[in-house]
Amino acid sequence: MTSSQLLTVNNLTVDLLTARTAVRPVDGVSYSLSRGETLAIVGESGSGKTVMNFAPLGLLPIGVEADMSGSVSFDGQELIGASSGRRSETGHPSWSSADFRRDRLQHSG
Repeated sequence: MTSSQLLTVNNLTVDLLTARTAVRPVDGVSYSLSRGETLAIVGESGSGKTVMNFAPLGLLPIGVEADMSGSVSFDGQELIGASSGRRSETGHPSWSSADFRRDRLQHSG
């Protein structure tokens, strides 16, 4: 990876698992983004755009777990398999799904 590379996604696959079903909204996605570049993700409603970007950060709805494979590297730090603390070490805010749930419960009144 060159020093100008900010985000590298390689063969990302995300399976979403609930108590009732499993779906694969993201299957083998790869792309890279250099510093200063902008990337637009375009697709139909329900095509996996949000899941592709939120799952590696641990931001999933309550009751949904993700099984991910592939690689997502942000600013030289691997995000898939990283703990919430390790993701935060990159200097960029991100929450685990547990952090997200706790925050939603605290602010839901």
